[in-house]
Amino acid sequence: MFRFAAFLMLAQDMDARVEMPSTDDLIQVLEDVRLGYILSRFSLDSTYEWSSVLSIGSPPFLMLAQDMDARVEMPSTDDLIQVLEDVRLGYILSRFSLDSTYEWSSVLSIGEQQRLAYARLLLSKPNLVLLDESTSALDEANEAHLYQLIAASGITFVSVGHRRTLYEHHKNVLHISPLEPTDSGPNWRFEPLNKDSQYSLSKK
Repeated sequence: MFRFAAFLMLAQDMDARVEMPSTDDLIQVLEDVRLGYILSRFSLDSTYEWSSVLSIGSPPFLMLAQDMDARVEMPSTDDLIQVLEDVRLGYILSRFSLDSTYEWSSVLSIGEQQRLAYARLLLSKPNLVLLDESTSALDEANEAHLYQLIAASGITFVSVGHRRTLYEHHKNVLHISPLEPTDSGPNWRFEPLNKDSQYSLSKK
């Protein structure tokens, strides 16, 4: 249950006579950590595999639109092997077969998971993709390689990230600033990317 998942897990040797939080406590703590909005999607008693519906950090994933044609041709074994090689993951075939089933977050590093997400992206070939910190665990060389792959495949991409190196792979930038009560204009602007401009992004 979400109600229980929101509660602190106790060590087995701790006193189990701990008062469970009230509904008001749970609502308040969700508001405190800026998660109050999820109560519009789930009740406090909801039961889910939460890792599949909530994001923690920036784990890589792909979501299919509900109206996408489900009759997509399945990739062949050769396609799968090739795309793993393309994203520089060919070596994992010495550890796992293509039919292996695992909790991948426990056996692959975040960087490997991110490269695997790009492999799935290259196979699915969507028209548009939103990349949220999709290369945060990769070095600059692998980041550049993956962006070159998706650009060459004709996929239009929008990136959210903090690395200045992302500038090299984009032509435009969208600035969004906090909206102040006294502001009369929009709190965003869209403009061609000027690599000589100073933006508040850190370089890794």
